[in-house]
This record gives sequence, C-alpha cells and structure tokens, in this order.
Amino acid sequence: MAEFRHNAAALRYELIDGGVVVGILRYRQEGPNTVLEHAETARGFGGKGVASSLVTEVLDDLRTNDRLVVAECSFVRAFIDSRPEYSDMLA
Repeated sequence: MAEFRHNAAALRYELIDGGVVVGILRYRQEGPNTVLEHAETARGFGGKGVASSLVTEVLDDLRTNDRLVVAECSFVRAFIDSRPEYSDMLA
C-alpha cells in the first residue's frame, strides 16, 4: 500500500510505494488558497491510478485544514470537474 506524505519543506505532496516516490503534486500558498501547480507520476507508474490517488489524498488533506484550492494543474482541474464532491473547494 502506498504512503501519502506532505513534504512541506519542498512544497509538495508525495505518494510513496516501496520507499520510492511514485507521484508528486507541487503547490504554493496564496493567502487562504492552495494553488495546485503540477502533478507528476514517476516513469513506469503512469496509467496505474497514482495521480488520481495522490490528488484524492491532497484534496482530503486540504479539506481537513479548511483550505480552498486553485487548480492550476490541468489534471487536478479535470479531476475536480469530474467529482462534484470536491467542487466546493475551488477558490
């Protein structure tokens, strides 16, 4: 099972599988909003749901912390657009 980690020092969220970072989502803070800038999946892990799992974890974490989201990353934007349960998080 993959481990989710917030790497605040690097301004990114990470999904780790077997000690290897398989997905990252970079962000920046702008006032009350968290701008989700760019999601990446490690080579060889594309098409396996890594990015979707990571974005789900990130959005759930941000919701817990009462943060609003600016979806700069096209993958994150499409993800939110296809899941109405997250639409209330958009700034």
